[in-house]
Amino acid sequence: MVAKIKFEIRPYRRSFAVPLQTARETWIVRHGIVVRLEAVKGAVGYGEIAPLESFVTESMATAWAFLKNLGKWIDERTGEQIPTTLPCCRYALASAQEDLAVAIPSRVRAQPLEVAGLLTLDKAASAQASAYLAAGYQTLKCKIGLRAAHTEIESFKRLVSLLPNDVHWRLDANGALDLPSTRRWLDFLDLSEAKVEYLEQPLPPSQPTTLQAFAHDFETPLALDESIASYDAIRRWGDAHWPGVLVIKPSLIGSLSAFRQWRKQCPCPLVYSSAFETAIGIEAGLRLAASDPCNRRALGFGTLNCFGNDPLSWHRPGPILSPYLLKKEDLEQIWQTLKP
Repeated sequence: MVAKIKFEIRPYRRSFAVPLQTARETWIVRHGIVVRLEAVKGAVGYGEIAPLESFVTESMATAWAFLKNLGKWIDERTGEQIPTTLPCCRYALASAQEDLAVAIPSRVRAQPLEVAGLLTLDKAASAQASAYLAAGYQTLKCKIGLRAAHTEIESFKRLVSLLPNDVHWRLDANGALDLPSTRRWLDFLDLSEAKVEYLEQPLPPSQPTTLQAFAHDFETPLALDESIASYDAIRRWGDAHWPGVLVIKPSLIGSLSAFRQWRKQCPCPLVYSSAFETAIGIEAGLRLAASDPCNRRALGFGTLNCFGNDPLSWHRPGPILSPYLLKKEDLEQIWQTLKP
């Protein structure tokens, strides 16, 4: 007999402390949905739907309508029966079911995970980077693609010259560069003495062949983010032996079980990254990253200070994060702050 599980959802809306400017958009407000499961014997589990429509996930409205139609009771098979066109819903149910099985998180050994600091190449970049390094960060990620390539390259050169030589750098264009700008950046980076881990998503996902060509023609590694906004895309690029890095946003991968099975067979370089979730989504992402024995790179979770000190933020921003530090009571308190 299949056991029934009580199923509840609540939406959230949280404002960025400062509007977040990327090459693709300006974020002012983050919307999402929190899932709460409760087994007959009283165990509870939490998950989060954090759609990114610019990554072609389901919309907030589509996710809400689908989840409402599930009713008040589900079973352990429901998550894997959710259509693949609703990856955020599918992931949220899977992570909530995993959380349901973690009765006492404090007894699970928390594995510390390095985190990259996030900044933009503006006038405040030098002060912000220095503050990150003083706090213990070793890897810094710069958003680019907001201004002309030659201007941003000069800004990056100045920033690098002011900081220690052992800083590891990541540059993220969010798919906003054109072919000449991408080539200009890669020509510069191949000759730069800065320790650049990769140039992330220089071109939009619509140019896979060109991305492959650039990845093979230059020494500086490329990373894919927007190009792998679904599990099928992750598997396709990974199985095709992409020579660079894959940036994984757990909230978008859909089936946890399918992803884990693929990961066992494809130990390619991954960076686990946030999609600006609440503490519930952050916790689930940290647990997934910690469970990956091949994960040796700093996480893209330098997003925790983007919302200030709101009641949906529980993890303390810093160069190291660990999963399983939030107790069930903490997750329940987050749930109670949300209006039905």
